[in-house]
Parts: sequence; structure tokens; C-alpha cells
Amino acid sequence: MQIFDEHALDAQDVADLLHVSRNTVYNLVKEGLLSSYMVGRKMRFTLSDVDDYIARERVEASKGKTVQTALHKETKHAVSEGALARNRDDFTLAGNDMLADVLANILGQNQMPISRAYVNSYNALEGMYRGQYDAAVIHLFDRASQKYNLPFVQRLVPGKSLIVFYLASRQTGLIVPKRNLKKILKMRDLMREDVFPALRELGASERIMVDEYLVQTGAPASAFGRGIEARSSLSAAEFVAAGHADVALGNEQTAKLVKGLSFIPLQKEELALVLAKETEHEQIAYKMRNLLVGDVFKAEVSRAASYDLSRCGNILYEV
Repeated sequence: MQIFDEHALDAQDVADLLHVSRNTVYNLVKEGLLSSYMVGRKMRFTLSDVDDYIARERVEASKGKTVQTALHKETKHAVSEGALARNRDDFTLAGNDMLADVLANILGQNQMPISRAYVNSYNALEGMYRGQYDAAVIHLFDRASQKYNLPFVQRLVPGKSLIVFYLASRQTGLIVPKRNLKKILKMRDLMREDVFPALRELGASERIMVDEYLVQTGAPASAFGRGIEARSSLSAAEFVAAGHADVALGNEQTAKLVKGLSFIPLQKEELALVLAKETEHEQIAYKMRNLLVGDVFKAEVSRAASYDLSRCGNILYEV
């Protein structure tokens, strides 16, 4: 499959696909975790390089291993999707979105090392309930209440003292082929028998959004799980571009990066930071709260991707 006319990705393209900052991409290359090549003095990547990196991370996570990468030389990343235990000496921030990486970067630069757990939003909240994580960046839509994040926090992390901050918003919607011959325009089109979607794994925000829609609309049992499962938003978009699927749910940036796709916006997706109040790392938690209302975090995020940060730092819920 072709990505752009020059068949190559630059560091910012890769950062957008992985939902990390551009500095993170350079550090992954430096650590030997992400392949690249040089065109003159410019670093370039292929889509296969990105796919191979994602695949290795998934394999290591499924084994419950801790993988050391380097957002910053002070910052530790613990990729631990299956293990229940963690190093109690570390403050652990869970979630896949690049906003979590930016927070970890800044804290690491201030001599406050953070362990990162790359898990989907649902598993991040479950981990907080078990005491596995101290904080999580999430984006989960509850169709019954038409609200983001708080219904899931209240259901999945009961009896815990925590505070939830608004982080950012962005557009989420349908990723379809450029010509869109099947005229897929709405969520209800996913129930059509002639539509074959690319679905994320169970627990991913995109998968929950689809499954809840099917439940709320009384879709037949045959509609659930029909499609091909994608290991990332990028893979889902690839399946659509290659003709292996008709539609995927994702964000606008991913649709722009893969050639031959169009994006149909559905709604504004909201991201939140869930922070445990009863933590052994009060200094880090305090610093993290202050970062959200400061200029450094917002400036770093704005350089890396397109988010609406106008409400960043607002307290949504506290118990």
C-alpha cells in the first residue's frame, strides 16, 4: 500500500500515527526500537517500520514483560498489559494516547521518573482499581448517558479516592475509502450486511463505541464482532485503504496520513486524566496537576498534534 507519493514517512508522520511526540520517535530510533533510513540528512520511515514496532510492542505486552524505551533518559516506560503487579517504587501512568507521553516527558525532565503502561482506556481504569496504576489517560464514550469518561470511571474504579481532569478534545469519526462506493456515512451503516468493518481490540475506545452503538440500536447478534480486528488505529486504516475492510472508526489525523482515505466526522472525542489521590508519590501527582494548567504542557502538545486544549486542567470529578 502506498503512503504519500514519496512512499515515505517523516518523524512527525510517525509521531501522529503512534500518538506520541516527535522527540519520542527520535528516542525510539536511538534506542534501536524503531527502524529508519536517511535521505541526505533527513530521517525517513516506511509504514512497515511503524507496523513492525507496533507488533513487537504488542507481543511484549502480551507476555507481561517490561520494555525499556526512552521518551527521556530519566523516564521509564513499563509496557505491561497482562501483569497485575508493578514496581511500587514507580509512579505509573497508563494509557495509549500521546498526551500521556508528553506528561511523562516533562516530569522526567524535572527528575520525576514515570513508568508508562501502554494499555487501552478500559484496561487502564481496571488497573487503577487493582492498584496497578497511579494515573490514566482515557477517552471512553458512554452512549447511554451521551458522556465521555466519567460513567466509566464511576463503574470501573468504585470506592477509590481520585480526581478526574479534562485534558483535550479532537474529532473522531468514520475512516472510509476515498470513493466510498458503499456510501458509508453514519454509524448505523455498520449494521449493514454488505459492510465489513475493521474493529479495534476489546477494551479500545473505538471498539467500545461501536459495541455500545450496536447494543443501543438493537442490532442483530450477527453484527457483533463481524469484521477484521486491527491491532492499532493505523492498522485499521490500512485495512480500509487496502480494501480488506470498508470502514474503521478513528481520528482525522490517521485518515489524513494513509493515502486513499476520507474522514467523516461523527463527534468530538474528549480525553481525561484520572489521578489517584491516595498515592505514594504525592510530589509527582501535585506536579502533574500543575502541568495541566501551565503553558509548557500545552505548548508541547500543540507542537505534536491537533487537539483542542481550551478546557485543559478543568476538574470534572473528585471523590
